[in-house]
Amino acid sequence: MPAYLTDHSARPSLFGLLVVACHVLQPLALKGKDVLEVGCGRGGGAAFLARYHRPGTLLGVDLSPKAIAWCRKRHVLPGVEFREGRAEALPCSDSAVDVVVNVESSHCYASMSGFLSEVARVLRPGGHFAFCDLRTATGWARMRPGFDAAGLEILQEECINGPVVQALSIVQYNQQVDITHCLR
Repeated sequence: MPAYLTDHSARPSLFGLLVVACHVLQPLALKGKDVLEVGCGRGGGAAFLARYHRPGTLLGVDLSPKAIAWCRKRHVLPGVEFREGRAEALPCSDSAVDVVVNVESSHCYASMSGFLSEVARVLRPGGHFAFCDLRTATGWARMRPGFDAAGLEILQEECINGPVVQALSIVQYNQQVDITHCLR
């Protein structure tokens, strides 16, 4: 595990998400690239990517105007921007980014095929889509053809239950430590 993942200064609930994001992004070099995170929520993942992976630009997009307002106040970083938008109609021009990141939010989208088409539209030629979400084996099998239909080639596919369970164990331990500290 990279050294910065052992720094538990991030909120414990965010730590587990960061472990998953780093696992998915491990094969990609983001330094200097234009990155889009779809489903950025409160922006912790985007801020982490900006600080530790140093993309040229990073755009976080989320459906929630409250989440985007929070991000804009909390995560003021060079090259980082947050916009309200739908995953099925991304607020980006065609071929705008080198990498699209989506961690544990696509199960909430109205149209997975619409989202995948948008990913293909905004990616530059040779770009990459780093994706993970909660899916059963059957759910993944049903979703997989959507990647082909959108023109997205799957380069690597992996079940990451192990790292997720490990991250959740760390989160649970941190929460217990925080609670114990409060009770003293």
